[in-house]
Amino acid sequence: MLGVDDAELEAYLEDYPRVVPLFEIDIIETAADYAPSNMLKEEEYEPDPESLLELSRARATFDR
Repeated sequence: MLGVDDAELEAYLEDYPRVVPLFEIDIIETAADYAPSNMLKEEEYEPDPESLLELSRARATFDR
């Protein structure tokens, strides 16, 4: 959160325990619930071109 000091942030997170800062989310662990285990080997993962194009479009839309 921009413009919030650490004490205010901690108080806010205590008041709203369902809010989780993005940097605390383990994407690989979360994805394990939805993807087969053979897809989660980080060193072997190569995104397909269609997924990259879709992500690029979504990011461009978000940036606008």
